[in-house]
Amino acid sequence: MDELMKGKYRNILTINLNKDNEVQDWSQKWLVTAEQIREAQQKANHNSIASIHEALTQLGYL
Repeated sequence: MDELMKGKYRNILTINLNKDNEVQDWSQKWLVTAEQIREAQQKANHNSIASIHEALTQLGYL
């Protein structure tokens, strides 16, 4: 658990918007565009999967 708190596994819980393959994978999973994911990230002001998912829902994309 200490490793999780130190951030060793942080990338498991976030989407790296600088990696096109990650954005593409999530856009296919959620059936949204890459631009919609980036818009949701800006709304959420965070890169966590849960925050982006919630923002996509609030924006009406999910």
